Amino acid sequence: MIFALFILAVKVNIIYLICTMEYREGLSIIMPVKQNDETYLRCLSALRTIPNLEYEVVVVFDRWFDARHSFPQERYRFFEYSNGSGPAAARNFGVDQSRFAHLCFLDSDVLATPETIQAAYRYLKGQNWSGLVGAYDAEPAEKSPISMFRNLLHHYHHTQNAGVTGVFWGAFSIVEKRAIVEVEGFDETYQTASIEDVSLGAKLSKKGFKVVLCPQFQVKHLKKWTLKTMVYTDIFLRAKPWIIFSFGKKAIKNELNTSTRELACALLGQFALLALFYSWYLTFFFFLMQIILQIRWYKLLIQKISGVHIILYFVYHQVYYISAATGAFLGLIKVGKRTIL
Repeated sequence: MIFALFILAVKVNIIYLICTMEYREGLSIIMPVKQNDETYLRCLSALRTIPNLEYEVVVVFDRWFDARHSFPQERYRFFEYSNGSGPAAARNFGVDQSRFAHLCFLDSDVLATPETIQAAYRYLKGQNWSGLVGAYDAEPAEKSPISMFRNLLHHYHHTQNAGVTGVFWGAFSIVEKRAIVEVEGFDETYQTASIEDVSLGAKLSKKGFKVVLCPQFQVKHLKKWTLKTMVYTDIFLRAKPWIIFSFGKKAIKNELNTSTRELACALLGQFALLALFYSWYLTFFFFLMQIILQIRWYKLLIQKISGVHIILYFVYHQVYYISAATGAFLGLIKVGKRTIL
């Protein structure tokens, strides 16, 4: 009996020490990698040397393993995670394996320069924050019109909302490990890339951890978009789950692409399409109002693309708004059914 109590006391002390221990100073870069990923090796290669920074790269293969890599084992650590599915679970596993006090979440199709990571880390260390998130740059790797549109739109939303708090971004962010551990990481019910980072941002904010949007720290997105993947993403992986999450957590916020300005532009787009059946003049008026509200967006387009493509990008923007509205509608139906039941 005495021996059993002794063992129990030892276990309790060990657990206490683990929970209260200080994490080693430095940065753990965590990258989840899905099967048949065509970009992750290029992104990993950019991380071979980050001067004047103690760091490691934790690569988590989601239910597969790629032995093609030839990176130094003292810097890169590779794991096959077969107990879960999707980036949320893979990132959480990476957090468990990490050895440093700060975590950098980096997607496998995001190219971050050593200078950007070093500068972001040093900047965060000089602030009284728990974390920061960056932004995509204005020079996407993929030059197809739809890929340019999508990445520039993301760049625009982040750069126009510098300093916003309560957000998170799985593509490129740096945050204290203790904060992630305290809120129990990403929500693993999201088994594909969806709003698991939005959910995490809400949890961090609720617990009092300050994470700030700092778009001066920019990374390059390597993803190739198609119109089909864009529409599917906006309906089923963004708008619909966001509505369900927001109503369930009572966490609707006026920020980024859900700001009052964006909601107004989405409504104007829907009004303009409906007005096609009644008056071309009314349609023109609604679209003109939308363009005025988005004048900074169109200034960015003028700087980055040729004039001919602006009309195409305008059409893409309407598809984006229609997709978001459709996803929101489906989300409201789901919320309504839950409420009734």
